[in-house]
Amino acid sequence: MYQAPQQSRPTLPGLSAASSRVRRRLRLMRAQFGRARLDQELAAGVRPDSDPLLRERAQILLSRESRLRMASGIDRARRQAERPARHTAQVPVRTQAVRDAAPALERLAYRMRGHLPISPQGAAKTNILLTDGSGPLYSPDGSDLKAAARSALAALEADSGQQRVMVRRVGNAGS
Repeated sequence: MYQAPQQSRPTLPGLSAASSRVRRRLRLMRAQFGRARLDQELAAGVRPDSDPLLRERAQILLSRESRLRMASGIDRARRQAERPARHTAQVPVRTQAVRDAAPALERLAYRMRGHLPISPQGAAKTNILLTDGSGPLYSPDGSDLKAAARSALAALEADSGQQRVMVRRVGNAGS
């Protein structure tokens, strides 16, 4: 039998760049869908460079937009604790716990708004604090909100080299 000679496929310029962009976009989507699990891992101290999805999630959490969103969330919780409860669809915060933790929450929001580097672990702890409905900000189970805010703040300050790794990778992500 006659076999036709194998022809190589022509490579189009930019094809590898396009597939790289598609792969990155897919990683971003997977990081968004698995954000709760990834945040838990980052908060526990797992290094972002140990997994591509952790790296993507850390980059999202470290972005200026995410930092400002988290700072606004902290401010919103503090305002909600200062005014009388209203009937809304919003999950109510633990008013007295927020009042007791106000100085730590204020420092946390200030640090998130700042321009100094923060650690992925601290950003993840802050995000969990704001988004976990069973956490110390919302749940009346007796969890210590002040301790959780202080822990997130301490983790933001900690720099175990993870931030430098992230900055280097973020700078190269556009290529």
